[in-house]
Amino acid sequence: TGFFVWLLSGDLRQAMAQLEAEKQALITSHERIEVLAHRDTLTLLPNRTLAKDRLAQLLLQSQRERSMVAVMFLDLDNFRTVNDSLGHTTGDRLLCLVAERLSASLRASDTLARLSGDEFLILLGGIRSDEAITAATSHVMQLLEQAFSLEELDVVVTTSLGIAVSPRDGTEVDVLLKNADLAMFRAKSEQRDAFRIFEPPLAAAAETRITLMAELRSAIEARQFEVFYQPQVALDSGALLGVEALVRWRHPERGLIEPAAFISDAEELGLIGRIGFQVAEQALAQLSHWLAKYG
Repeated sequence: TGFFVWLLSGDLRQAMAQLEAEKQALITSHERIEVLAHRDTLTLLPNRTLAKDRLAQLLLQSQRERSMVAVMFLDLDNFRTVNDSLGHTTGDRLLCLVAERLSASLRASDTLARLSGDEFLILLGGIRSDEAITAATSHVMQLLEQAFSLEELDVVVTTSLGIAVSPRDGTEVDVLLKNADLAMFRAKSEQRDAFRIFEPPLAAAAETRITLMAELRSAIEARQFEVFYQPQVALDSGALLGVEALVRWRHPERGLIEPAAFISDAEELGLIGRIGFQVAEQALAQLSHWLAKYG
C-alpha cells in the first residue's frame, strides 16, 4: 500500500508540475499577445490602437474636469538619412533612444506612443492653458535637439511637430489625430525643426491637395498639361539665347495651376515621368515649328 501511495504521489507531483508549466506558458503567451496587440514591438511603447484608447479616456476625463487635451504628432526629420548611412540596426537603436528620452520627461498620466516608422504621438491631459501646451512643446523640441550617441558618433536629429487641442480642434479621437497630423505635415513642408498648431485652413488645404492628387492621373490622360516658354536674353546684346520650358496644369475648374501645387504629389504617385514626357513632347514639337518658320 505504501509503495502504491508513493507511486501515486510521484505521479501527482509530476502532473502538478506539468500543469504549472502549462500555466506559465499560457501566461507568457497572453503577455506576448498583449504586446503584439497593444505595444510597438521595437520600443514597447503603446501602438496606435492603445494610443487611441487612451486618448478616448483622456477626452472623457477632460469633459468632466473642463480641461484640455493636447495631441502632439511628432516626426523625425532626418531619420531616413541615419537609416541609410548607418544601417537599419542603428536606426532602430535611435528610435529606442528617442522613446527612452521622451518617456523619461513625461508625467505618469501622459502617453507616448509609436505609430509607425519615425512617427511618435504624445498625449497630454489635464491641460489648463495654451501657455502650458507651448511650454510642453518647447520642452520636447529641446529634448530632441540634444545629440544621441550612435556608433561612436554624436547624431543630432530634428523634429517636426504638429499639435491639435481638444475641445478647440475636435472632440473625437480620429479628428484630433488627423488634425495633429495635418499640422505636423505643415511644419515639415515649411521648414522642419519646427512645430505648428492646427488651424482650420490646414484641413481645407489638405482636402484640396487630396482632390488634386486624385485628379492627376486623369489629367495626364486628358493631356491637361501645357508648356509655356520663357525667353533667355543676353543682357549686353539683347540677343535671344534660348527659352525655358515651364509646365502648367490647365485644370478644367481651377484654371492654370502652378507646378509647385502638383509636382511633389506627382513624384509621390510615380507620375512625374509621364508628365515630363508630355512636356518634352510639346517642347520638341514647338522647337521643330520654330526651326521650320525661322530657320
